[in-house]
Amino acid sequence: MPAVATEDEVRSRLERLAALGARSSELAHELRNALAVLETSLHLVRKSLQKTDDYPRVEKQLARMAEQIHNGQALVREALDEVRGHGPERVEVDLRSLVLEIVGGVARPDHVALDVEVGSGKVTVDPRLMRQLLLNLVRNAVEALAARESGRVRVVARREGPHLLLVVEDDGPGIAADVAPRLFEAFNTSKANGTGLGLVVCRRIAEAHGGRIVARPAEPRGTSMEVTIPVS
Repeated sequence: MPAVATEDEVRSRLERLAALGARSSELAHELRNALAVLETSLHLVRKSLQKTDDYPRVEKQLARMAEQIHNGQALVREALDEVRGHGPERVEVDLRSLVLEIVGGVARPDHVALDVEVGSGKVTVDPRLMRQLLLNLVRNAVEALAARESGRVRVVARREGPHLLLVVEDDGPGIAADVAPRLFEAFNTSKANGTGLGLVVCRRIAEAHGGRIVARPAEPRGTSMEVTIPVS
């Protein structure tokens, strides 16, 4: 039976969350300024190289750097929106393109296989928030397999009537018994250097879209994270 948090534990947790919220806002502003400097510098580098013989060789890398800067700027905007209480900015996107682009950006070791099953059609979501949610879940799944000689991560995304179903499943060791009861609470983690905030963010994103996220045991082993979001 899971232990019930005492009043002092609850107060301590709330104080840590309040301090984290204030510091997160400061960091978001600092990161936004740093990314703006990087964006300007990259623009100048690209401009100076465009008329040289080296440009075709580095063009793809420069484009990738620009894309990652833009992704970072989007994450900063999302963090500031969270602090200000802004809701998701839903737009209609192609489900397959969105999921494949997000999953394709996740680094994973050679011993971890990745299976992706994506349905077709359009969904109305906040693509920035969906990126953050799916990246967090896939990275967690990959990290769960770090100590194994081989492993598999399965990502499923499809429409089910008026809902979008996202499933990220791994065949790792599963969720520790002492972590499971408070899996979606801040600072609850089994990782040595973890903060326990990744799944908190995922839950908030799902709930901001009017949906939910649940964790289930995968068969025959591992963990399955399932997100259901109304999209019409």
